[in-house]
Amino acid sequence: MTTDTDSGSFRRLHSHGVVPPFLLERLQGAGARATLLADREMRAGREVVQARTAIAPRTGGTLERTISDAKATRDLPGQQVRAEGENPTGDAATDEAYDGLGATYAFFDEVYGYSSLDGSGLPLDATVHYGRDYDNAFWD
Repeated sequence: MTTDTDSGSFRRLHSHGVVPPFLLERLQGAGARATLLADREMRAGREVVQARTAIAPRTGGTLERTISDAKATRDLPGQQVRAEGENPTGDAATDEAYDGLGATYAFFDEVYGYSSLDGSGLPLDATVHYGRDYDNAFWD
């Protein structure tokens, strides 16, 4: 994420991963190789989608989270398993993703005074159980 210092506006950068590809390439374990291949596919797919569509944030100031489960496939977003206000599911990945999105929303609200990532109430969506042995995270 970057901040335009002249206007104070917030611009989004797309397709970021927690572990950068150059580090995964250095690790080169079997799991890292599988993750690198999945990363390349994910990045290529996102570039195509971003070229065809624009994200239209919803206006408002309420937290809206949705967690989906890819069930060890690479099909996104997967089946919705938890939505805003629903009770914990008991699946650690689902419930941690839900709580993490809440912490992210709170961070942007408390630190930047933003309603969500874009300041306009952008819904926060996550997918868990993506692929097999996928040891990274993406956001866009």
